[in-house]
Amino acid sequence: LEEIPGIERYLYKLPVFATAEYAGYLKETQNYSTVWFYSNTNTRTQFINPFIIRNRFIFKIGTFSTTPVHLDENLDIEDEREFLNSVVDSIKQNKLCDWIQQTPNWALTKVVPDNSIACAFGTYIIDLGKNSENELLHNMKRDHRQHIRNALNNTAISIRSGPELLDDCLKVFSLSSSGKQIKLPSKNEIEKLIDHLSDKIHIYVSYTFNIPQSTVIY
Repeated sequence: LEEIPGIERYLYKLPVFATAEYAGYLKETQNYSTVWFYSNTNTRTQFINPFIIRNRFIFKIGTFSTTPVHLDENLDIEDEREFLNSVVDSIKQNKLCDWIQQTPNWALTKVVPDNSIACAFGTYIIDLGKNSENELLHNMKRDHRQHIRNALNNTAISIRSGPELLDDCLKVFSLSSSGKQIKLPSKNEIEKLIDHLSDKIHIYVSYTFNIPQSTVIY
């Protein structure tokens, strides 16, 4: 990543999954290697896109860990398609992997490289910076609003945050997933994630009379 010209100007624009810190976490926990592709003109970098690779038996499997990050507001969808096609060509020429698999569910692209097998998919984005608390509540289902207001008015409920709550967090995870086919990250994995992304990971736990009730990791 640091070899990209002028990268220091763009670091603040990178989503967490495109950072060197996240790549370090993947390397340590799952032995993924990360390659950052970029395109640039004489004056500025246009796109950045990380590509992660892992070994599976005798094969190498690759996938894009994010959508292409636009660093130039004047670029359009066709520019993105051209960039993705050039990335795939480079992957083939350098034999980086044996096949490119489906991206993670947070890496939804507006376009796909030529000859890809793809289907339409979507996600729902809420801009927390442009919506007031009342607007956010108004857009929820009525019973959800009621649950939130009841919790806010219940003085026995408290919400705490911090990495020191990890044990309580995992306790709730374990109880809520008991008997279900849900794969949870181990304590060791989350601790490594906190080590690599200490300023990006946030743990919240709600308590009633100091008993953990619900939890979330962002």
